[in-house]
Amino acid sequence: MTFINTTSLKDNIQFPYKQNLSAYNGANNYELWNKGNITTTINNGGVNKTIYDPCNSGFRVPSMAAYSFMTTTGYNSSNAGEFNVVGSFNKGWYFKTNIGASTIFFPALGYIHKDNSTRYDVNTGCHYASATPYSNTDTWRPYAINTYIAANDWCHKTWPISVMPVLTSN
Repeated sequence: MTFINTTSLKDNIQFPYKQNLSAYNGANNYELWNKGNITTTINNGGVNKTIYDPCNSGFRVPSMAAYSFMTTTGYNSSNAGEFNVVGSFNKGWYFKTNIGASTIFFPALGYIHKDNSTRYDVNTGCHYASATPYSNTDTWRPYAINTYIAANDWCHKTWPISVMPVLTSN
């Protein structure tokens, strides 16, 4: 992996294959994936896709509220009885969607640490991006392992984590 160390959003876009080591990587913008959003609390407000959203046309990065289904309470839990899942953890979770008997699989893809590009939690941790900022340098994200599900957690925007795209509603 190659690196850059920049605060420029332009440089991040120009070199998407390089990991940015700067904590202020140009992504320190509340509206990066959600135009008009400056709210840092988990809310049910809509997401207005921007040109910086990494999802294909017709899809977008979901708001953090979209992940509240991961537990029966909508909050973080280490109580397996509150996990809104089918089956047991097997390199990820099958979460109930609350639409009939359908489920959605969140694979444990882990993340890449911003300081050393080491991959963490591969096959053991589900880390996914949301369009809801936690601060100008951090983002809300769900996190799940076999013994704990965080329906509302945060991480640095510079940590490359996966995106579970949702359909863009009109």
